[in-house]
Amino acid sequence: MVIKNYLAPVGVRLGLGLAILLSIVISLFAAEIVVSNLKVKKSNSVQNQIIDDYLGGTTEIETEFRKAGITSQTYNIYYFGESTMEGAPYYDTIPRLVDQALQNRVSGQELKWLNFAKSGADFSQTVEKINFLIENQQLYQPSLVVIYAGHNQFLKYHSDVGFYVSKSYPDFMNFLLKKSQLVELLAENFKIYNLEIDDRKYFDAPLFPIEKYDQEATEYNQQLSLITSKLKQHNIPVIVSTQIANYADFEPNRSVYCQDETSKTRFTDLMTNAAQIESQGQIEAATALYLEALNLCAEFAETHYLLGKTYQKLGQFELAWNQFKQAVDLDRMPLRAFSSQNNHILTLADDKLVQVIDSEALLRAKSETGLIGYNFMVDGHHPNVAGYLEISNLLAKTIQNLDPETILYQPVKLVEAQKLLIPTPNVNNDILIDRAEWLIRISTWRFDSAQRLKRADEYLDLVSGDKIQQARKYLNKMTIMSLKKDSASAQDFYLKAKTYDLATSENYINNNPWIKKILVRSQE
Repeated sequence: MVIKNYLAPVGVRLGLGLAILLSIVISLFAAEIVVSNLKVKKSNSVQNQIIDDYLGGTTEIETEFRKAGITSQTYNIYYFGESTMEGAPYYDTIPRLVDQALQNRVSGQELKWLNFAKSGADFSQTVEKINFLIENQQLYQPSLVVIYAGHNQFLKYHSDVGFYVSKSYPDFMNFLLKKSQLVELLAENFKIYNLEIDDRKYFDAPLFPIEKYDQEATEYNQQLSLITSKLKQHNIPVIVSTQIANYADFEPNRSVYCQDETSKTRFTDLMTNAAQIESQGQIEAATALYLEALNLCAEFAETHYLLGKTYQKLGQFELAWNQFKQAVDLDRMPLRAFSSQNNHILTLADDKLVQVIDSEALLRAKSETGLIGYNFMVDGHHPNVAGYLEISNLLAKTIQNLDPETILYQPVKLVEAQKLLIPTPNVNNDILIDRAEWLIRISTWRFDSAQRLKRADEYLDLVSGDKIQQARKYLNKMTIMSLKKDSASAQDFYLKAKTYDLATSENYINNNPWIKKILVRSQE
């Protein structure tokens, strides 16, 4: 009797518990369907994606095109690509410079342009937008398509600027993150990340199986061939540019050792000794040690980069170039296009409907040493004003060659480009802060962040703007010192930032989980 009286309430409690659990499961399942359907609708509706990306609305596209003045009587250029074509760290950089070089007219028609480039987009997203344009050719009247894209082919493997959802979760949670779009959405909104710098090692691990690196580059090449062929079939001229990058002054992110553990000690000794004697001015001897290290592992990106630097110091610039290129091609956390991608672009040109401009070769020819570094770049893969100017003038000249008798071309001068892209000191301050923040973030992609933090600090030293800009300057200096685990200097910079703008200083920390993580780490 006692047992029966006990079991009855237990049964009721169990039934209620199961009912509650079932209702939770049903609710989660329903939420998963909603999130999944939202994502499917978003991915399937390329038109809405383009409208949202470019216009920020769903009913304004025809109005915006009319505002741009695009008709069958104007010469209409559509630009596609990633952050470089978008103009980072400026905006609409190439389209504006080309417009000026062609004096706003092509073949007697007024030049109109729209820039559909999107920062962070990989090439498959770019292809979707171009397909949309082709499918609506009669409405949008494209006279020319320009493509500058390729650096972001691997970005999907290290999205959110290199910060992964925390790996400290149990295996079942990581499984859910991969399988459930609802859980993924929640994780994105809670912004729970590991700091990349704490995962980086001198002997690092690849992001994914080694063979997939070449597969991704091959997929890009295939997509590019297909979309240029499709544009040609629809009689839409296209110009494709090779990708440029900072080869000489920007280290690889990840280097992966390619031999067994037994040779690592010898390899480490060679690399350490090479760096030491190089710092003492024994450049030829250091070069010999780096070459010996490559005999042990020819796929270690860091060695190729450092060997390139010694060749550069010796004035052997072509040898340096070859090593810098290999360092990019062997980077196992790539943020710069591979040589195979640029090599494929060069094979595409066939007639006036498919043109190629070799921006990489142009900048090499313009460089005193034949090397591309901070002379033409502002970070790892975005040009500075001089770099953008050279690319834009080459593009404008190529457009003129389509109809040289009727198209006027006047190359833009550097002083004109600077005035166009950096019209005021405050704009320049914002650009400097923007690039410093970017370099600070990707400094954590390496086991050794010193070089990128040094460049970021140099940019910040040039800032002399209003109170908010000054506050941002010292807040970023605080972050740099925190990454170096110099908490005392970081505190000094934070106090200095607060004297310029209290609200900006507090928001910088309170609204940025990544910064909070850095500050906590600096105290450990």
